[in-house]
Amino acid sequence: MLRNGLLLREVVQRLEGFAPLWLAESWDNVGLLLETTRSLAERVKEVLLTNDLTEEVASEAVSRGVQLIISYHPPLFRPFKTITQDQWKSRIITLCMENNISIYSPHTCFDSLDGGVNDWLSSFFGVLKPDFLRCYCDYIFSFTDFESKRPIIPAKAPAGVETSLNLAACGAGRVLQLKSKITIEDAIQIVKSKLQLQHVHLALAKGAKKSSCVSTVALCAGSGSSVLSGVLADLLLTGEMSHHEVLDAVHNGKSVILTWHSNSERGYLRSLQDDLSKLFNTEVGFSISSTDLDPLVTV
Repeated sequence: MLRNGLLLREVVQRLEGFAPLWLAESWDNVGLLLETTRSLAERVKEVLLTNDLTEEVASEAVSRGVQLIISYHPPLFRPFKTITQDQWKSRIITLCMENNISIYSPHTCFDSLDGGVNDWLSSFFGVLKPDFLRCYCDYIFSFTDFESKRPIIPAKAPAGVETSLNLAACGAGRVLQLKSKITIEDAIQIVKSKLQLQHVHLALAKGAKKSSCVSTVALCAGSGSSVLSGVLADLLLTGEMSHHEVLDAVHNGKSVILTWHSNSERGYLRSLQDDLSKLFNTEVGFSISSTDLDPLVTV
């Protein structure tokens, strides 16, 4: 498809309207991270979406001829003192600059956003129509519905900033109160099927079994231990937690499902692709990286 494209500053303006940068955590590094010289005059017609900007993804972006990479995780986070070819992130930056590819990262803006990464994870526990009932590994389950859903740490707009966002639905993590109880086994199968994983890590609360029922689920994409700490829930779902954080959870009556960090985030790119395609109509095209993978596998 022939696209008219938009100037980079126009693309950035729409992205920031979709998910304002003030939604991000204070420690995060979000927004336009790399702006090439040619991008000041040339139009962005194609964008590559990725969870992590690795060298493989950067090479894929060059081969696809895109003008912008939206990398969920910021590839520029800690300060650079040198940009040399013996450092992998430096090689990515120089490759992108040489090929007129700018870089934008939303990270925790999208985590906090109403309809963002954590709401995508929450949707796993939403209603499933009867005609979509599935059987996985000879285990049949149906979805429940929310009695309530709320952020664990609510978002706040900066003083003097007016927003059309539903701030009550924005913030870090989510707590789900389910209308009907489900078993921990139900939750495992739901997560595995939705994330297309063969395995997840499970820690059962003290005295719990896979057949034990849960009515509250607290979740946070990525590394969610700081957000989930102290929350009242039967089940915690996140990408990764430390050994001692898991021990603390199970001894406080909470079962834990871990998926590996980026496995809890990457699938959101499909939802994001749909949202951005609607936001930009046909002016800009959005594709998802085929080389972006979690570096960890269970063998």
